[in-house]
Formats: sequence, structure tokens, C-alpha cells
Amino acid sequence: MKIRSGFVTNSSSSSFIFYVKIKKKNSETVKVECDGIFGSHIFVSPKELAMAKTVDQLIEMVKENAFSDSTKEYPIINLSDLDRFKEIRSMDEIASVTVGGLEYMYRYEQFTEYTYDLATGEYTGVIYGDDVPSDARRNGLHFKDADNVTLVQSELNTPPED
Repeated sequence: MKIRSGFVTNSSSSSFIFYVKIKKKNSETVKVECDGIFGSHIFVSPKELAMAKTVDQLIEMVKENAFSDSTKEYPIINLSDLDRFKEIRSMDEIASVTVGGLEYMYRYEQFTEYTYDLATGEYTGVIYGDDVPSDARRNGLHFKDADNVTLVQSELNTPPED
């Protein structure tokens, strides 16, 4: 286990930033990070996003399911960066959709990524960074279909750059 140092916090502190990353068939990647006032939470999975009929529908699905809290009381208002996905003209250009997040929690730092591959239908999950005890995880990724994905602990501390 790695112990994070360099800042002082109490044990109840946690913050979470999620991102949506689309890998195009031409290997280009478009990634948008979302952060709210109290952190960020997303309630739509990459598999659900991949089923959108249009890129505009995919963007709306993220907007409708992005909140600053886990109770869905405070929507994330500033999601204008999602317009970067409009450079993708069609869902046919998309190879995979990833929804991931970075959680800073007392002594821990952990990335979790879920990826849905549109060509193969493969749905995978990877944890990077600290091996956080399962009872301490309060991650901001809330997917109905997450139980269908086996999360694998990576030896890397952060996801590889695209």
C-alpha cells in the first residue's frame, strides 16, 4: 500500500472527478473531464453511452446524468466541454467509450476506468493506483451494469496516455 503525503486532510475527505473518453476508429481520442462543486458523480455507463443513436444524444445522456453529489440533487451545470464530442460526426466513427474517474481520499489516490468496445461488445474495468480497501471506496461512478464487469487491479499508478 502506498501512503499519500504532501497535504493534510481529515479521514472523511474525498473528492472525485470523472471523465468520458471516446476513442475513434482512426485511433484519435477525445476526452472531457467533469468536476462539480462537491466533486462529481455520473449515473450512466460507457455501455449505455455507446448505445446512443447520435453523438448529440450521447452528450445529452452525460448532461442528464452528471451530478455534484451522489443523491442527484445538484446537477453539474458547466458541461460545455462536452461540445468537444461534436467533432465526432457519427456514432459509426467510435471504437470505444470509456468512463473513468480519479478519486482522492484520505491517504489514497485511485483511478477507475470502465470501457465498452463497440466492435467486440467487450466491457472491461481497470483500477489504477492505490488498492483501496473495498469498505473505503466511495467512487463517483454509479452504473446499473457495473456488477457485470470484473474490475482488474493494474500495476500502473495511472491510466496510460492516449
